[in-house]
Amino acid sequence: METKISNKILACIFFLDLCLFAAMPAHAQQLVADTGTARHGIRTSAITASADNAAAPIIHVQPSAQTATAGHSASFSVVTIGARSYRWQVCIDGEWTTVEDGNIYFNATTRTLTIHNVPNCYNGYTYVCHAINDAGVTVSKSVRLTVNPSYTVVSPVAVNRIRPK
Repeated sequence: METKISNKILACIFFLDLCLFAAMPAHAQQLVADTGTARHGIRTSAITASADNAAAPIIHVQPSAQTATAGHSASFSVVTIGARSYRWQVCIDGEWTTVEDGNIYFNATTRTLTIHNVPNCYNGYTYVCHAINDAGVTVSKSVRLTVNPSYTVVSPVAVNRIRPK
């Protein structure tokens, strides 16, 4: 059974391939075409990064500000091209400090930093991600964590009054 693919779908595939190519840095725009054909008669190609003229990583998607309720979790993420490792930093009272995995911070050396059981005092902290490879370091934009206080709703307790006789 042969499946037919419309010209619109083929045009979308071609457009996506061009977008991926255009999003790459100039030094990495080396196309390697597969000489065979894939199923449905679509010619395939792959994009590979050239080792020549290596460049510092590119942050394709910047982290975004997060709002969390105290006691819950918050996460910051980046999407990069060419990063081999990551380092997150936090700014507290104007002082930048490297984040380390521990009781509250998790995945401090990955593209996604997670903060578990966020305390109220973290409100207003600012974070950046350092994307690192052999050619250099690229720092993300800084983003703020907003912590909303957690409230415990206490319902009134019914009081039974005993009336004297």
